[in-house]
Amino acid sequence: MKTKQKIAIVCGHFMPEVGYVEVQLAKAFYRLGNNVHVFTSTEIPSAIKNKLPKETTYKAGSTNSLGYQITRLNPYFSLGQMVKCKGLLDCVLAFQPDVIIIIGLGKLFPKPVLKHPFLHTKTIVLLADNEDSFDQFSGAKGGYHQIKKLALRKVFKDPIYKLAVKKVNQFFAYTPSAPNIVLNYLPKKLHAIFLQKVAPLSLGFDDEEFYFDEKIRLSKRKEMRFSDNDVVLITATRITAFKKLENIIDVVDKINSEGKSLKYIIAGFGEDPYSEKLKNYIASKKHATQFLTLPFLSHTELLKLYHSADIGYWSSHIITHYEAMGTGLPIILPDKKNIQHVIEQDINGWKFKELEIYATFSHATIQINLFRLNRRNLANEAKLKFAFTTIAQHIL
Repeated sequence: MKTKQKIAIVCGHFMPEVGYVEVQLAKAFYRLGNNVHVFTSTEIPSAIKNKLPKETTYKAGSTNSLGYQITRLNPYFSLGQMVKCKGLLDCVLAFQPDVIIIIGLGKLFPKPVLKHPFLHTKTIVLLADNEDSFDQFSGAKGGYHQIKKLALRKVFKDPIYKLAVKKVNQFFAYTPSAPNIVLNYLPKKLHAIFLQKVAPLSLGFDDEEFYFDEKIRLSKRKEMRFSDNDVVLITATRITAFKKLENIIDVVDKINSEGKSLKYIIAGFGEDPYSEKLKNYIASKKHATQFLTLPFLSHTELLKLYHSADIGYWSSHIITHYEAMGTGLPIILPDKKNIQHVIEQDINGWKFKELEIYATFSHATIQINLFRLNRRNLANEAKLKFAFTTIAQHIL
């Protein structure tokens, strides 16, 4: 790998407070000794605004408070996740990057960069598309909302994917399902070209922020007043209806009704109507006192909570379950193609089918003492596979 490369990260949104993949990779590239410059907008997506402190805003201009440069531009167009800004190409050209990393292709933001004929710069696109995002946003299943999304995709998203296939040097797919999803956006004549350019990758975690320490586990469980007989489940995610947390809440309540002690920590509640609705749903349960609902938390707080837990649960493929794995936490994920590279059944967690979720949890709780003893080994294995510094080196 060439050292000290000039790396431009081009992404429509960049929120260090949330810590999505673009933030983690900027940090990882910087730690590897590269000159990193992030080019983004001042926008905060509407779906995230109510999860952040109300005073959170970003101003146009350049800052260097994190060790790498961030240039923010004011948008002249914004719709949902899509955002467009004037002056992006000029800023990127002035930086003269060796490598351009594009994240969030469908947000339209990187289009001016894609259209420019870079001669000596490698352009890479990272793909997060998977069967969850396709079902949710792409109009695959009918209905007014889906049809509207499909129309927007045809008008805005598909053209930029076609442009990218023609222009970029390399695609990296976060999940095994991403290439097949992207083929839906492309005409058949571009399929072979795209498949030649795409390679597998993964999401990951910052191994300096998420790791295993037995002292943290003992201290946090004592603080939370968890006994050895308490099995503690955790989910940390942005709370949305799409994630169907009601299903697992029902399972937790049922297991407690059988005389077992299963506590459930859910972090990521906002001040939106659905968050309140889900809190009320929990309050209606017979064993409501076994649940703990928390807002968005810092990585420092999440590290401690992951240590206190015995099992993690996520209903979709997102970055926080990798962070939990960094602490050696075994996790439960849906048995879908987009997580086949993550879970080794009964080794670092469990896969569930929607109609078998109760059986999966019952099976997991039986094995919990063995996994408690193996936390350090699981954390070390997760670091080898999913640390963002490893992923960043692979990209370059």
